[in-house]
Amino acid sequence: MTRLKICGLMNEQDIQLCAAAGANMLGFVINYPVPVPWALSKEQAKELLACVPEAVESCIVTGGNAEEILSLAVELRPDYVQLHYKESFEQTEYLAEALLSHGIKTIKAVPVRKDGSCEMPGFSSVAEAVSALSGTMVAAVLIDTRCAASPASSSRQLDAEFCRGIIQIAKKPLILSGGITADNLGQLLKHAAPYGVDILTGTEDAPGQKNSEKIEKICRTITIGDRSLGSI
Repeated sequence: MTRLKICGLMNEQDIQLCAAAGANMLGFVINYPVPVPWALSKEQAKELLACVPEAVESCIVTGGNAEEILSLAVELRPDYVQLHYKESFEQTEYLAEALLSHGIKTIKAVPVRKDGSCEMPGFSSVAEAVSALSGTMVAAVLIDTRCAASPASSSRQLDAEFCRGIIQIAKKPLILSGGITADNLGQLLKHAAPYGVDILTGTEDAPGQKNSEKIEKICRTITIGDRSLGSI
């Protein structure tokens, strides 16, 4: 089944809404290096993480200094840390191993520029970055159309054919993010069949304000899409 991660949670009511609708993972943006509307303090995050039901996994979305990320994760104890800034391959490799020693898994975001090139330092192509990350201890790789320096900007829709090509070479679970809504999700699932999707603005009316109808439609689309793929 395609896994659903809903990001940008900012209150307990929306945590319960997303969990009840069928989200597999909830994301909380903490200590992000640049200003974003979904930013939480460490204290706020600690309170909200305690509200996540046991059946749902938690993820803190952060970036920046490796030691600060490690210290934050060890204190908050999420199930996952999503590295979503300008971490190098070496930083990612180090953090994935260090976090796993504390029982915390790592998701590494690989931002994709408008021309399809890779924004992750040290790599000329997304395929090259995904292949390299497949040899590390990261649990999953996330492909995102939002650039690391401007994560709050309007995101363009992912190209399904491009994503399918990356999925075919990935040796780690691949999560797709960027411009995904209830209206275009079905086609993305049909043509790319990703391990998971990560949706933020497509679940909201405004930053930090989740919309129950959008979330329920997304969950229905995933269920229907998975049934269709299973019947092929």
